[in-house]
Amino acid sequence: MSRVIRKPVNFVEHQVHKVKENIREEISEKVQKLILVISLAVLMLFAVLFVSIGLAAYFNQLLESGVYGYFIVAGIYVLLFTILFVIRRKDYLYRKLRQYADLFMKTMY
Repeated sequence: MSRVIRKPVNFVEHQVHKVKENIREEISEKVQKLILVISLAVLMLFAVLFVSIGLAAYFNQLLESGVYGYFIVAGIYVLLFTILFVIRRKDYLYRKLRQYADLFMKTMY
């Protein structure tokens, strides 16, 4: 190839390489954030699980029963679910969740 043709071809190849590298970096960042968020969600799930079991055991001991504490904790979760289900269409809940999510993401980075 002549020198005149080779320069634009080299330029285009260089630009394609830069774009590929940028895409790799962006994907890498997104995957890292996703892994972090999933890890935090799993840890929070375990925390909620063990706190729920502990609370149920406390209620069982308080009520001198083997099962009432678990029903009380289940009732608390049903109540929370019902409240969230009823207000799910409200913009207030969406705005608050978005605000906390943005705050959470800003504090992480």
